[in-house]
Amino acid sequence: MHKHQRDNRAEFQRSFKERHKFPEGRIGCTCCDNFTVMHNESLDRWISKAGSFDKLLDTFQCQGCRGGKGSKDPSAPKMVIAAVHQEGHEKEWVAYYKEHDKFPHLKVGCIKCKSLVSMFGDNLKKRIQRFGGPDKLLKEFECRDCRAPAAKAPGATKGAEVFVHQRGHEKEWVEFFEKHKKFPQKKVGCVDCNHLTDMFSTNLNNRIERFGGPMQLLTQFQCRACRPESAKRVVNKGVKRGRKAVREEHIEALKESARNLKCEYNITTIPLDDKHQGAVEEVTRGNNCWRPDMFLDNGRACNGCSLFKHCLCSFKRIKEDKKSSKR
Repeated sequence: MHKHQRDNRAEFQRSFKERHKFPEGRIGCTCCDNFTVMHNESLDRWISKAGSFDKLLDTFQCQGCRGGKGSKDPSAPKMVIAAVHQEGHEKEWVAYYKEHDKFPHLKVGCIKCKSLVSMFGDNLKKRIQRFGGPDKLLKEFECRDCRAPAAKAPGATKGAEVFVHQRGHEKEWVEFFEKHKKFPQKKVGCVDCNHLTDMFSTNLNNRIERFGGPMQLLTQFQCRACRPESAKRVVNKGVKRGRKAVREEHIEALKESARNLKCEYNITTIPLDDKHQGAVEEVTRGNNCWRPDMFLDNGRACNGCSLFKHCLCSFKRIKEDKKSSKR
């Protein structure tokens, strides 16, 4: 465990005089006892800001207790800046929020169990908007453990415990939609069986357009299981049959065009042998070997080629038999 300067002040002073650093390179917060790394240039900067080394040991506060990064407001009450509950200081917190657009501390306490929950930046603004003001947030905030579980929709299926059916709250849902372009939650309940179905973004906009408005959707929506059989057949099978019929007609048209296609080929045969000199010269002109298979099998020689007599290839040659030449 790290040593706090409150209980080891002499050791901190001796370490600073001898080595110009803290015993463990850390300094403790005077409010919450959290430790902050501080050495070299960082230590010199903090000493110059506090005025002296002893004042730094007596007054240092960590970033959380200072009210966040860059907080330099010394006018905030000390009890509020420290890691304490906001109970009894709501007015000071609200006044500080109106002036700085944030609370003097990064954490807000639960009104039941007194546990602290981080709130700053966009998170704080959303919570204040949800509660209706900073004063209501400070007086009514409950942590996740103390919060009452969401009401369970009667007859809702498993997995829908955290969502509530819209029945009885249609006007509030419509007002929320007109303001935010979405419903308060991502699921809408069936008017018959209370089953919840996901609806958000483009899916929600398409359904609202199909039903004629958000109020009609909330009061008339039926899940797939409760929809009439005629509606299922028209919406689902009717579309599939139409696509299949179009595809079959297209395939049949392609087959018919293939049957009526007439191809005429004018094929002329050229005899290649010793009796047709012109034909042999025509196909072998330009170093074009007509029998490369025979040429390569014979070791790059034309032995046995029937076109050798009239061939015009520059690399044509006859390979002599070594045994016969020796004799």
